[in-house]
Amino acid sequence: MANLHDRQPIILDPAAYDAWLDPATPASAAKDLLRRDLGGQLQFNRVDRQVNLSKNKGGEELIQPIDMASEYGAFPR
Repeated sequence: MANLHDRQPIILDPAAYDAWLDPATPASAAKDLLRRDLGGQLQFNRVDRQVNLSKNKGGEELIQPIDMASEYGAFPR
């Protein structure tokens, strides 16, 4: 996800929560928890700057889905 932002969130499968939080989990095993293909599981949306105007009451026209392949060349991993 570095192509979206330099501060990348950690996205874990809920089944991996306990292993991630367990201090006894070896570093190599913890790294393996991060190597998961998220393709097709996340949706990215572009939010128009008009959303910041208090006179706007919101609306679906201010939020549009982004096709990651056409925007960035590949889905972030």
